[in-house]
Amino acid sequence: MLRFRRKVRGPSKETVIKHVSARLRGREVRQAATLETFAKLQTARACLLVRERSRLAAVHGPRSPEVERIDRAIRVQDQAAAVLRGEADRARIVSPRPDKDTVVVHGRAIDPKHAGVAKVEATLVDANGKVLARARTDDKGYFKLERRVSESQPADPASVTLVVTRGDEELDRRAVGHLRPGQAGYREFLVKG
Repeated sequence: MLRFRRKVRGPSKETVIKHVSARLRGREVRQAATLETFAKLQTARACLLVRERSRLAAVHGPRSPEVERIDRAIRVQDQAAAVLRGEADRARIVSPRPDKDTVVVHGRAIDPKHAGVAKVEATLVDANGKVLARARTDDKGYFKLERRVSESQPADPASVTLVVTRGDEELDRRAVGHLRPGQAGYREFLVKG
């Protein structure tokens, strides 16, 4: 006697993608929280070093080698905390999922202390200088540019440039690289001054 097995269907592709994306976002949130905790620890260490510096300055004088060593350690702790806060902000960014006809360029404008710079303009420009997309950074320095690409007029990724400006001042200009429709690219810019 033949038995027919019922065909068991697994979850759909969309369900799997949704489940995996939710877990990845959860991991990114945990990573951001961990980085933020490390940044707080670095700040606490810097506070302890400031107290030790005050004590040593009272005993040895403000220009002693011990006090200068502590000053260097305080600067290192402050820089480490700033880098960790910047990494925590980066970990909180959810990568966009463009459709098959869209190219997305997203990223952050940061200062030398890795804090986001607000109100900086990011513009996608083609080889002829035509503006393809434009966006302003938010209070964390994040921007997202989307460009729909039609089959009748495909974009040449090698000729697309990302220009970052504040007012009339051009801060940075660089090629986007090879992004195909359906892809997202992340860029980060250092804004001085």
